[in-house]
Amino acid sequence: MARSTFVTVVLGLGLSTGCVVGPDGPGPVSSEPGAGDVGGEEEPTGSPGALFVTVDQGLDAEERVFLQAINNYRASLGAAPLQVSVALTHASEYHATDMATKNYFAHDSQDGTSWSDRIRRYYNYNTYMAENIAAGNGGGDATFTQWKNSPGHDANMKNASYRVIGIARAYDAAATYHWYWVTDFGGYVDEVMTTDPTTPPDPPPSQPANLLVDGGFESLDLGDGVYYTSVRTPGSWYAYSQAGTASLDAAAAANGTRGLRVVDALTGNISVSQIVAATAGTTYAFSAWTRHLDGQDGQIVYLDFLDSAYARIGRTTLYTGTESSFHQLTRNVTAPAGAAYVRVTLYGYVGNNDWASTYDWDDVSLTAQ
Repeated sequence: MARSTFVTVVLGLGLSTGCVVGPDGPGPVSSEPGAGDVGGEEEPTGSPGALFVTVDQGLDAEERVFLQAINNYRASLGAAPLQVSVALTHASEYHATDMATKNYFAHDSQDGTSWSDRIRRYYNYNTYMAENIAAGNGGGDATFTQWKNSPGHDANMKNASYRVIGIARAYDAAATYHWYWVTDFGGYVDEVMTTDPTTPPDPPPSQPANLLVDGGFESLDLGDGVYYTSVRTPGSWYAYSQAGTASLDAAAAANGTRGLRVVDALTGNISVSQIVAATAGTTYAFSAWTRHLDGQDGQIVYLDFLDSAYARIGRTTLYTGTESSFHQLTRNVTAPAGAAYVRVTLYGYVGNNDWASTYDWDDVSLTAQ
């Protein structure tokens, strides 16, 4: 019987990534794909086909077996069935094929792309996400059992926060484990495959529009020279520096072609700010991608609510920390009575001492909920 291996990671709003490695680690496999587990299935031929509107067209036979198994399992636990996301299945298919053809077994791609960034190329929503990978079995039931017997993978499969799934397996006779499986999980229901070939899926609901202009910092115009407390005009970022620089750079991008690199010098402060009109009682969701490159953890985000005279009547502060890889900051804040504007400020130099620091920023958004 083929030995098998599997790994899981999970990412969510306010959650950190984690990894659980099964006790049956990488080892030799038989010369046939999943011998003893597949029931005599022959080697697949051809490249993965395009996804269509039905599960039958979008998933192969064993992938559908796995879908039935996981949804039966969730039903037994009182959890809603998972719908098959077209976008997540594209993401799963890409990674399963990449592992099989390049003969490796890991969540992060060999080109350095992290598992979460790879998923977001297809499924870019501010929601809970997770990924399971497995190798060595060709069959859907065998792979389901493999993951069910591992606490981390099992937690992903039965988690009620996940509402959609992408499922894919890939085969390469020259690869160590022959068969490679990927399931990607998401909490937002986007375009899904239907089980009824005559009824196309409903289109996904529109996502809230980013109230901030140029949230990905693709523009070269930073409106230089306006301190954040003096910003009055919506529709643009305004930069101000006593000492330091705020510049657009491809190396600073988490998602896209450019991001913002903020260098706060040892003495003074630096700010990059934008205001938008606000409505009292409305909840606003803030999100940003950032990473710390060097220096102190001296950069933060201010979410300031202003009255009609631009006086601050409420403030929320988000601390960025010292993570060297891009991570997402999120916060929901409700506008207080009297609010006319909300001001988003990326600010360097906090506390009672001057600190030097360098951070990258990308995909800053503010949406009304």
